[in-house]
Amino acid sequence: LARELGFENYEAFKAVYIDWLTSQDTSLTNRTIQLRNRSKHERAGKSLADFLHMELVNLDRTLDSAHEPSWNSAQQALAKATNIYILGVRSLFSVAYYFHYVLSTFRRGVTLIYGTGGTVADEMRRIVQNDVFVCFTSSPYTVISVQATTLAVERGATLLAISDSTVSPVASKATITILAPN
Repeated sequence: LARELGFENYEAFKAVYIDWLTSQDTSLTNRTIQLRNRSKHERAGKSLADFLHMELVNLDRTLDSAHEPSWNSAQQALAKATNIYILGVRSLFSVAYYFHYVLSTFRRGVTLIYGTGGTVADEMRRIVQNDVFVCFTSSPYTVISVQATTLAVERGATLLAISDSTVSPVASKATITILAPN
């Protein structure tokens, strides 16, 4: 198909899509810079309204019906898992913590990976094939997240990536990816 469309090979075909996807200017960093550059005379309420609007747009994009198969796959994987391990670092720790809290109110075998003192691998030492590893990640992607996902995949666990990009280093290894733009 790639050659029929005029590309030399599949990698050349894929590169066009990856370039387009990664060139989209929707990163939190860029939006923060734009916000800082606004006139100091602009009403604070306008900035708050813009922020809330963008959050609603992102939520709508995450919950879009086009992503329903991913949500269903995630639900099935979590329901079947023997154990669930959850990781979110930096700004995503609070999301991971809340997800862990909610799951642990009605399910056993849910572990939040804290990684205190570099103990991520130690906390994941029991992860095996029938387990699910949930990793919340967004740009800039952390080495800890990438290493933890590699370990989970090597041990046969199902990797559920909740990421801002389908081509993130975590999502690229995932069994299931839920796109959550930021």
